[in-house]
Amino acid sequence: MCFVKTLQQEVHSDPNRVNLLRGIELCNSLSFEEIMDITNSPYSNEDWSKLSYFVSKRSIRPYSNDDLGRVIERKIANGDWLIEETSVNCLFYETSLRMPTVCDWTRQFLFFTPDDFVGSIGIYALNLSTDISEHMALKQIANVAQYQIVSNSPFNRFMVAIQKENHWEFVYGEILPMITPKNYTKSRRVKISLFKEPSKFFHELLRGGMEKNIPHDEYVISVRI
Repeated sequence: MCFVKTLQQEVHSDPNRVNLLRGIELCNSLSFEEIMDITNSPYSNEDWSKLSYFVSKRSIRPYSNDDLGRVIERKIANGDWLIEETSVNCLFYETSLRMPTVCDWTRQFLFFTPDDFVGSIGIYALNLSTDISEHMALKQIANVAQYQIVSNSPFNRFMVAIQKENHWEFVYGEILPMITPKNYTKSRRVKISLFKEPSKFFHELLRGGMEKNIPHDEYVISVRI
């Protein structure tokens, strides 16, 4: 069991840390060969955004994020961003979740249209040093789970791409239901599944297989809220 301290919610997003991904076509379908190529290639923001949107788009729904919505409106009004009016766009937010020699950056990815944000699951990526301990790696994933909770995300599931020096790994997380009433809950339990070979995970997923058939490490962590 991993237990991480309380994370303070950022009151307002820093516009300088909000980045638009340009030149990607999210609405185009990905073939099996394209997905396998992405999972066997080094991590990139563009490939991760396309892959994460493809696997989650069947259950996406609109939702609101007033804070980031205002940032988008200002950037469009100022001419900083030119977005596709008839398509789904993607941004990533450079969160404050980082630690020298352990985690250089943690990014949250969000999909949006001119009217709303859309999604069905939290999408993140983080950069980890190759030689850090399993405990420190799990702590950084726990920080992402905690951020998902305290940022009032509408989703109780999330995916994380973990970039390492020459490869990347994949995490699927689920925030478990509360046992006690919300007013008396000071922590939440989160189930973490870590797949060190993303290609095997997505190959099995696309074949209609089961998670239990894929080699992975599984943890249950508890985070303060």
